[in-house]
Amino acid sequence: MKKMEENFISMNNEICLDNNNLLQEIKIELQKITDFCKDNDVLKIINDLQIKINNIIRQNYVKTELIKKNLNQLCNQMINESKEIKNNSKTKKEIEYTNIPRKKYIGEVLNGVPDGKGTMYWTNGDRYEGYWKNDKKEGKGIYYFNDGAKYEGDFKKGFSDGNGIEYYSNGDIYIGNFKNDRREGKGIYYCNNGDIYDGDWKDGLYNGKGNYYYNNGNRYEGEWKDGNKEGKAVFYFLNKDREMGNYSNGEEIGKHIRLTRNGEVEIINY
Repeated sequence: MKKMEENFISMNNEICLDNNNLLQEIKIELQKITDFCKDNDVLKIINDLQIKINNIIRQNYVKTELIKKNLNQLCNQMINESKEIKNNSKTKKEIEYTNIPRKKYIGEVLNGVPDGKGTMYWTNGDRYEGYWKNDKKEGKGIYYFNDGAKYEGDFKKGFSDGNGIEYYSNGDIYIGNFKNDRREGKGIYYCNNGDIYDGDWKDGLYNGKGNYYYNNGNRYEGEWKDGNKEGKAVFYFLNKDREMGNYSNGEEIGKHIRLTRNGEVEIINY
């Protein structure tokens, strides 16, 4: 905008021959821009520029023919710049969707899509409150599922990704890492019956090393695969006994050694 203002002011070599008619033409062109752009900041710039143009004309510093020659070009440039300003400015608005599954979005928008902070409603009753980037969930947010479950944490490219807490409708709770909407990395899972798993995750399942604490006081420390005990482990009993051996698909296999609380050693074959 400043550059266009300077262009007008620089045209000051000859006396204006028909100020009234020229002023009317300028007002018409500026009105076109005003009608196009409703952004308050842009409108203020246009109004300020119009005042300066009027002063120049009244002072007879500008040549009529030269302004007429450049007026359309300069106004088109202003329209293009105002478009750029509008496209790069986030506005808060409400979007109604006709395509399922989305229903309605209320929040910040950039280039016609959710970008910034906002709330999305889905037709199935789900709701997301948080941050967006280019129409995808990005940053911190809370996703409310229609069954009463809830995820609160990090999002990336539309998925729960990073650190988060998920509250399940059955009362279970998971605190830990997520990737692509699945539990992955390190995390703790609290079961509604009092059991607790603390360890590694992959594809939403126990995978790697982890400890499982049973609500009866027993404890499993060892390896897991696809949600089942798999590999070497030590099983601790509430009565202080402990048993060492291998597991496959959740079951004990081969020879196990059991050390009792009294110091006795037992060999158990599975």
